[in-house]
Amino acid sequence: MKTFKTINNIDCYGKFDREECFSVSYNLPNGEGVEDYVEINSCRNWTQLIKELEITLKGCEILEITCEG
Repeated sequence: MKTFKTINNIDCYGKFDREECFSVSYNLPNGEGVEDYVEINSCRNWTQLIKELEITLKGCEILEITCEG
């Protein structure tokens, strides 16, 4: 899958669709890698989604987001 966009050094894969589930890969503050799945239909684009995730995952390093649709 090709990178759709890179925003704030976060690779965003797939076409943004707020009706779909998103896979989020990130590192916890202790360096442990995690992958979670989220549904966020209040965001209208990648930039809004990243801002919401940065607030929610404060202190974590977000690496990649993939729209699963």
